[in-house]
Amino acid sequence: MTAGWIYTSWAAGEDDEAMRSALEIWRSQGAGDNGSFDRAAVGMIYGGRITAAELFWGTPIRSSHSESFVIAFERLVELAKRCD
Repeated sequence: MTAGWIYTSWAAGEDDEAMRSALEIWRSQGAGDNGSFDRAAVGMIYGGRITAAELFWGTPIRSSHSESFVIAFERLVELAKRCD
């Protein structure tokens, strides 16, 4: 879900085609394709359209989404440590 927010934030700052792409990916996500935004983001980064730093940290909004993900992941790792 976080990848969707980040991708959509990027698309909103681009052009109409990028936003249409984001809306189509949301439809795919809603239809059960849970990796659609992840693949789109990786494709943009490795395709040279945008750097990872710019995508994840390029605006205050995207930085906030990325930071929320990092915090949630760190929390998950700590919970996993308690399972062993």
